[in-house]
Amino acid sequence: MINLNITNRNEFTKQDFDKFVKDLNLEVFEFNKVQGFAKSINDLIKKSETEELSKSETDTIEKGTVEVQHLHKLVVVGEDLQKSIVYVRPQQIGWSEEITKSESGEEITKGVYLDTELNKALDRVGLEIIKGKDGKSVEIEGEGDDDEKDEEETDETEEKEEKEEE
Repeated sequence: MINLNITNRNEFTKQDFDKFVKDLNLEVFEFNKVQGFAKSINDLIKKSETEELSKSETDTIEKGTVEVQHLHKLVVVGEDLQKSIVYVRPQQIGWSEEITKSESGEEITKGVYLDTELNKALDRVGLEIIKGKDGKSVEIEGEGDDDEKDEEETDETEEKEEKEEE
C-alpha cells in the first residue's frame, strides 16, 4: 500500500495535488463516486439481512470492501478556496496508448491489471480490461476452459478516465 504520510499532509492546493498525483502515479476518485460505490455495497449488506445473496452479490461485497480499504482520503483546495474531498490510490491498470476498434466498430483502449497489492488481493493481476469511448470498462477474466470469456462491468476505470480527461 502506498505511504501517503511521506508529506504528513492530507490537504493540498490544486497545483500541488496535481503534481503529487503525477509524481506518484495515482488514480483519483471524486467523493461522489466513492460515496455511491460504498452505498451500493451497504445496500447489498442490508439486503443480505433479509434474503440470500447471489454469488455475484457476495463477491461484490467482498471485492468492494477491499477496493474501498485501499483508498486514501485527501482534501484539495481550489483557486476559489473551496475544498473538495477526493480519494487516491496507486495506479492499478496499465493502459495502452493505442486506440483500436472493437468487433462492433467502437473505439476501445486496452489495459492490463498491474502487479499491485490490491490487484493481488483481488486475484486480477495480468487480467485484460478494455474501455470504450463512453468510459465504461469491461474486464476480460481470461480464456476459460472453453475459450469463453467472462465479462464484468467495472466503474473504477470510468473514474480514472474522467481524471485523465481533465
